[in-house]
Amino acid sequence: MACLRKFKSSSDYFYDITVNGQRIIRSTKTSDKSRAKKILDKIRGDIATRKFDLEDYSTNHVKLQDFFEDYFVRATSRKRRTTIINEKQYAKAFTDYMRNCNLDAVNELAVQKWMTFMLNREKKTGGKLSKVTINIQRRFLKAAFNEALEQKYIRQNPFKGIKELRVDEKRLFLRDREMREIFRCIDEDIEKAKSAFRKRALWRFKIFVEFLLNTGLRRQEALDLRWENIDEENGNISVEHTKTGTTRVIPLNTDARRCIEEVGEELFCSFKARYVSGEFQKYLERANITGMKLHSLRHTFATNLVRKRKSIAAIQKLLGHLNMQTTLKYAKVEDEEMRDAVESLCNEETEDGKVLESSPLYRKVV
Repeated sequence: MACLRKFKSSSDYFYDITVNGQRIIRSTKTSDKSRAKKILDKIRGDIATRKFDLEDYSTNHVKLQDFFEDYFVRATSRKRRTTIINEKQYAKAFTDYMRNCNLDAVNELAVQKWMTFMLNREKKTGGKLSKVTINIQRRFLKAAFNEALEQKYIRQNPFKGIKELRVDEKRLFLRDREMREIFRCIDEDIEKAKSAFRKRALWRFKIFVEFLLNTGLRRQEALDLRWENIDEENGNISVEHTKTGTTRVIPLNTDARRCIEEVGEELFCSFKARYVSGEFQKYLERANITGMKLHSLRHTFATNLVRKRKSIAAIQKLLGHLNMQTTLKYAKVEDEEMRDAVESLCNEETEDGKVLESSPLYRKVV
């Protein structure tokens, strides 16, 4: 393969060649197309007559900005628009930090320094970046550099040996009593609503929350759902335009089917993403629940399945995770659940529902 390329960040033409499995992209140092073609023709001739010295051309001179520009052209077809927007911000920040150096100049030491810089970086809104945010950016950059490796721009991925920052574990899901309080607050507002429009909007919002709890859909997946995605005969929904770019089928339980029947063919397409997230945050505050958001309903769906002893493989498929490690985080149980689990060893129920307190030495009906 041998061709000329143009990048937005430079007026020069670049030649893109592959020799003995090594891909090389370098500037022709000219913006004149005819001259650039002559340079390319000479290189082709050198390759054909074996006069091309690989050692002289072993270093690719692809700038970070040029690589990311090319990367996002390919990524746009397989990733959501919101994901691309975020990743472009990560790419720009990394490019600025590395001063738009050559792609192959990014080594493991440079990445380690970047991680330290990110840990100490202050957000514009005040405070430092969270470790979770830094890990998200690291994962994106590692994936991008994997593509650079596949394209033979680089010989090894500098992010391969860089481990994620250790993050203190925290509860991701909402407890049953917390969900009951949220629904109580919504019902209270429905009762107090002065206009029919507001009353109906709150009623639909409540159903939206119930639907997420029973399907595990991401916010945008639920908002993008259309009537043609529903298989009424088999009781399934097909979720398209997912975060991973794949389509998955989710069976509907009784409550999820009821939600669809109640809202009708319009489903939730009239809601805006900002509205449902803001509304849910308002009810979290009303219920004095901190550290949660609308996405916590998805975590709650997964955690409830784990509690029911459903297989991790089934949960992974329902959530649409490509990596089982992502799903395994839901398999962790908190102290309260562990206490209930060991306590259950001491308790049995009779047929009439009464609890038997038991021990090896003593047992009585209460």
